[in-house]
Amino acid sequence: SIDGIAADAAGNIYVPNSRVANQPIAKIAPSGDISYLPVSFTWASSLAILGNTLYVSEGGTGSVKTMDLTTFQVGTLATGFRVASDHFSGSLAVDPRGHILVLWSNSNHGTSLFDVTAGGNFSSTNPVLSDGNYTDDNQIAVDPNTSTFYFAGAANDVVYKSVLSNGTFGPLTLHQGNVGDCEAVCTFPSSVLSVAKTASPSPVQPQSSLTYTLTATNGGTLPMTSVVVT
Repeated sequence: SIDGIAADAAGNIYVPNSRVANQPIAKIAPSGDISYLPVSFTWASSLAILGNTLYVSEGGTGSVKTMDLTTFQVGTLATGFRVASDHFSGSLAVDPRGHILVLWSNSNHGTSLFDVTAGGNFSSTNPVLSDGNYTDDNQIAVDPNTSTFYFAGAANDVVYKSVLSNGTFGPLTLHQGNVGDCEAVCTFPSSVLSVAKTASPSPVQPQSSLTYTLTATNGGTLPMTSVVVT
């Protein structure tokens, strides 16, 4: 059963098998060739990639592991989550700030969203977002263009969303209802072009030069080509 998937900058796709203990993670090259990473994880669920680091939620230890994709060295980032072999979330996501977040439960909270970027023991840590509508194996996805988090697999068969603003998560609001026993959600990469104009100096003195600067920014997750600003 595939509960997580991640892709690196080279287009390789990484897939775990959460229903098998001590299972290596599959690597699918753009050509379609399949290989396996040389390290096994116990009940691996979700994956995330930031830079050259692969993050793995490992149900068998209730922890978030890290793996260097060059050296394959494995470390432990966060511990203290519910140990399980089935029916747990562990869903990982990277937000636009580069923070690592996981949807999991600990001894004080049911399935909630935790910021594990700094690492450590999270057995009694308060989550950054918690709500009674989460179930044990729901998944999350992030739209980096709008800093919106989507939560699937809610107890009443809907998808919720929360917007991250100034480092704080807003309340969960309904995104889509009547989705059935939904356990997964995804967002699609896109290109978002914005153009800003500035002028200097300000104020400008009479008979002096005024310089305008146009800055084009791709705020999306896909590259843009043949962009011309006139």
